[in-house]
Amino acid sequence: MRSDQIQTATRAPDPVSRGMPQETAPMTIVEPFVSADEAASFLAVKRRYLLALARKGIAGAYGLSTGMRRKTWVFRLSELASSVAGKK
Repeated sequence: MRSDQIQTATRAPDPVSRGMPQETAPMTIVEPFVSADEAASFLAVKRRYLLALARKGIAGAYGLSTGMRRKTWVFRLSELASSVAGKK
């Protein structure tokens, strides 16, 4: 056997050369959550007003809690902006 035949025989075939499609996962950018202070600043409203809207169910507000009474609210700015822009 020649040296190029030996090298080819010992190398594992790659998926593309066998006709199998390459799997590439699309990159997904996840928007981070922000605090009530940052979200209120973004919307130019007071924090207390934003929290009142969150309790009423404004889109983009997510309540995190372990108990029944208090929640820590986190927000996604893009959802808040679209929610506010849609309510004219």
